Amino acid sequence: MGVPVSKIMKSMPMRELMARVVGEWTERDSAYDIPGATVRRVLELEAGSPGFKVNGTAIGLPVGPAAGPHTQIAANIVAAWLAGARVFELKTVQENDRLDIEKPCIDALDEGHNVEWSTELLLEEARAEYLNAWIAIHVLRAALCEKPGEIMFNMSVGYTLDGIKGERVNAFIEGMRKPAGTPIWETALAEAKAAVGSPSFAAAFGEAGAERAGLVVNAMPSAPVHSVTLSTMHGCPPAEIERIGAYLIEEKGFDTYVKLNPTLLGYDEVRGILDATGWQRIGLKRPTFEHDLQFDAALALIASLRAKAKAKGVRFGVKLSNTLANVNDGKRMPGGERYMSGRALFPITARLAARLAAALPEPLPFSYCGGVSAHNAYDCMQAGLGPLTVATDILKPGGYLRLEPMAREAVRSLAAGVPAAPDAARLDALAKAALTDAAYRGDAKKGEAVIKKKLPQSDCFAAPCVEACPASQKPPAYMKALAAGDAEKALRIILADNPLPHVTGVLCDHQCMYACSRVDYEGSVEIRSMKLACARAATVPAVKKPAISDKGKTAVFGAGPAGLACAHYLALEGYPVTVFDTSSGPGGVPANVIPRFRISRDDIAADIERIKALGAKFVFGHSGKIDRAALESEGFSSILIATGSPVPRELPLEGSGVRVVDALEFLAAAHEGSKEFDGFRSVAVVGGGNTAMDAARVASRLPGKPKVAILYRRSLAEMPADREEFEAALADGVEYAELSLPESASPASGSAPSALLVREMELGEPDASGRRAPVPSPRTRTVPCDLVIAAVGESPDKALFESLGAKVERNGRPAVDPETMATGVAGLYAAGDSRRGPASIIAAEADGRKAAYAILRAVGVEPGVETIAPGPIDREALSRRGEILPSLPEGHPDFAKREAERCLSCGSACLRCVEVCPNRANVALPVAPGAVFKQAIQVVHVDDFCNECGNCGFFCPYDGEPYTGKPTLFRDEASLRASANAGFAFAGPAASPTLVLRAATGADAAVTLVPFAEWRGRAAAEALPALAAEILDSHAYLIAGGKA
Repeated sequence: MGVPVSKIMKSMPMRELMARVVGEWTERDSAYDIPGATVRRVLELEAGSPGFKVNGTAIGLPVGPAAGPHTQIAANIVAAWLAGARVFELKTVQENDRLDIEKPCIDALDEGHNVEWSTELLLEEARAEYLNAWIAIHVLRAALCEKPGEIMFNMSVGYTLDGIKGERVNAFIEGMRKPAGTPIWETALAEAKAAVGSPSFAAAFGEAGAERAGLVVNAMPSAPVHSVTLSTMHGCPPAEIERIGAYLIEEKGFDTYVKLNPTLLGYDEVRGILDATGWQRIGLKRPTFEHDLQFDAALALIASLRAKAKAKGVRFGVKLSNTLANVNDGKRMPGGERYMSGRALFPITARLAARLAAALPEPLPFSYCGGVSAHNAYDCMQAGLGPLTVATDILKPGGYLRLEPMAREAVRSLAAGVPAAPDAARLDALAKAALTDAAYRGDAKKGEAVIKKKLPQSDCFAAPCVEACPASQKPPAYMKALAAGDAEKALRIILADNPLPHVTGVLCDHQCMYACSRVDYEGSVEIRSMKLACARAATVPAVKKPAISDKGKTAVFGAGPAGLACAHYLALEGYPVTVFDTSSGPGGVPANVIPRFRISRDDIAADIERIKALGAKFVFGHSGKIDRAALESEGFSSILIATGSPVPRELPLEGSGVRVVDALEFLAAAHEGSKEFDGFRSVAVVGGGNTAMDAARVASRLPGKPKVAILYRRSLAEMPADREEFEAALADGVEYAELSLPESASPASGSAPSALLVREMELGEPDASGRRAPVPSPRTRTVPCDLVIAAVGESPDKALFESLGAKVERNGRPAVDPETMATGVAGLYAAGDSRRGPASIIAAEADGRKAAYAILRAVGVEPGVETIAPGPIDREALSRRGEILPSLPEGHPDFAKREAERCLSCGSACLRCVEVCPNRANVALPVAPGAVFKQAIQVVHVDDFCNECGNCGFFCPYDGEPYTGKPTLFRDEASLRASANAGFAFAGPAASPTLVLRAATGADAAVTLVPFAEWRGRAAAEALPALAAEILDSHAYLIAGGKA
């Protein structure tokens, strides 16, 4: 069997499982972090279900976990039942039952991938877990419901006939089918009886619940399985599959499913489906398909096994589908091959289901798994598929709680009526629809919840949207306020961080939305639209403070976002400020360059008028020259340069005959109504940023409707423009050519128009920006063109800063303190694009605020900074964290309410690591905020349950992995010393244990044995002792061997 190198979970006795469930239910109205509110809704849903026959048994909720990480230990299976599962495909067992699996082994960050395929537990350990789960679920069914619905356990075995017929696997099979009398069963049953008979059980579930549970535990159904799924390795010979199937049917008498691989469709069709749905990044190998079972052979196999099942009098069906073997890109998991599941697999498996249904001469049950989710559960069942099992979707945030909406959709489908067997026509329609459904596209997930900080050991909840915003705006707070009907409060929250809510409500690059945790559901919360809704729904009067005298005043050069923000925060405190600009009016790029069809003048004016009302002065038509001595003579003691990046970068283009204009010059001219660019017929916009998109859209509106194309030297994946801006350009008729770099121009000659010679590029290794560098290929093409709009970037005015004595870095930007915006020259500041180069509006505002605060503090004025704490924890909302909630149209009366509901309130309760862990190894522990903890929930990692699959690390927004970075509760001192995690174990008397403590992460970190009185004293000031005290006092059910 060998000795495992990778960490695995510990097999738990029934008494500990029951102690955990009873104790947590009593203390928190939850079990394995599945809220009681969820459990009660699920039971009500089940009671009203028409039911669905699975192997002859009517199942109220025909959904559940597929054979995989959610059915490996009893805790997983119980958690799944609590959340809505009623069909359980137990994780595959095989003769080789001590696997050494390289870790991490699960990546569900988008499409699912894994590099593990069967249980890591020994066969006897696995059987104990499965039987414990069976008994525990029956106990809970009775305790929680007067008329509980049925459940179905399905075994999964593999991978060779010799292995399955071997003594050890055979003992497992028979011990699952007829466990009564075996030591594992009798021990578990005795411990369950003891738990049910204890006073704590009645205290948790009531006397009636305890009485019902007592009846069940004394007459426990003792035939957990009568069906099996044959799981075969990729490449298993058809004859071997048939022999195994025949053995399970004829000799064992099982209702049998044979799991088929998506490779049955063939390399070309699978590759074509992946490419059509935008999954070019998934690499396949043709030999994988050639060595696997072929479609015609599968039909013959099905016919043969069906006949054997009929002769035996047992049921036979097909399981669709196995995972798809593909090339491991090595970014997250070890090994050369990985196995794909999830939403990328759905269009493939749906197509396979349709193909099989059409080819089979008579109907056959299709148990379905292959990208199942609440999004498609209704349609799957309407097409005759069922039961539905899932793995990848419940490995994402929401976790097991995603089972409830999936079950609800299944029941809705059952109520509408489902076919008695797979319907080939409906399956064909389902497969075709999947090809154009945005939910299955490779680019559907737009962003990733990321916080660019190290994972804290405690108090880790933070909203990624807030952290991603340069100005640290508070979307959760203002969205909740607007939804509650307090638009003025919402706008005040915005104005505390952002004085241009109308402008940014339309034009912000919304980094908050790319970081929104909702991207792991159906898409980001519409934060930007909510901001604009707040701005338009309320007015916050501008209260002009008395002017501060004798402390100088500030001259701001540039009336764009940075300058306006600085003026706002200075004027807010009554500090004198004058804004100078070369233009005829304020607003900078948003007002004078960005196309009028993108933002209304009224929205811009609303923000600027408020700043004026606060007392800021404005001077327009300024020469642009800054005479510091003259300013000082007028009483200006500080200067902010916020003039943007006015110096265009040159587009290297040889030849002649084609006019070249800078994008900002072009946009400014168009903004002023100039006819300078009328009459051009073929326009090439060179660049891939938002400015390029604006220029292309404006060009497409020129008189004569010229042909407009964007030429970008990298690929779409590297394009910095907001995807929505790019898509808007395409909608305007703009063409797009990636990996294209113009090299030279040639004038018109005879009938040949003027043209560009375009070099076709290839992508090399990543450059300093992190994007793959474009590399010239030998290929070129000629493109007709009479106007080139260069959108290749701009630079700050280096000469201006040098004239003021400021140091300029090699990149042409001024040397600036990033916290104060101060240059090395006393009283001289720089903000926005003038110090960053071209950046975002909100980044410029953030700079302006920092500069204002630095200016105020330099003269002894402390700015009033409003602190907004995250809202209270909404327990009802937490119980619905698995819901899929698409946005409503912006004009819908419930738009704001829905968006606030979609917000996950990460700053109050992130819980991503708790939810995505299939083993429930990360626990959301309630604590009392105070001297030690600021937040009311702390995450504790339970060592016994963790196998270091890595999934929580991928989903944690921080730089860190919860399974190594969070405080860890160990079973005993030996377990602690075998780990490198910071954490603790209890040793000695249960009432006054010694604390075995490792305060810092690292195998070399000191381990100390702290006497009871000492560590209890330290709990008043130190996090780990405080957590230990909380667990011992209120959550002893978490301690191995503890009691409820």
